[in-house]
Amino acid sequence: MKRKHFYFSGIFFLGLILCVFTGCSKDRDDEVSLLGEWVEESPVEGRTELYFYSANRVTMTTEGVVGDYTYRIVEESITLISDEESQGGGTEFYFRQINEDTFQIGNLHPSTPEDEPTFMIFVRKGNVTGDTDEA
Repeated sequence: MKRKHFYFSGIFFLGLILCVFTGCSKDRDDEVSLLGEWVEESPVEGRTELYFYSANRVTMTTEGVVGDYTYRIVEESITLISDEESQGGGTEFYFRQINEDTFQIGNLHPSTPEDEPTFMIFVRKGNVTGDTDEA
């Protein structure tokens, strides 16, 4: 009887571990696909650069101004939480990864309410139109 109990406990524990690792895989996939340096391609080429680090960290550089954020991706939105407002909920933007080297994000720069929503396109640095690695 004890042996049967031990067997079922082992199966339960193994199942629990598999559920935990399976449930976390989506976050890891998002992080791995974004790691590295990205540069704005449109609407203003080169204006904004994003550098995605491990542990869901990103640094944004725009016209010499640098900001550090924690990010969270859920479905088609990304939430950026600045280090200054770590207690707040952050700011949510539309987000869609087009392919491994391109993504679209809602306008990261403030605009007036009358303006139509603007989307920004980012490409992996080194894949910018006109960039060549050839000598």
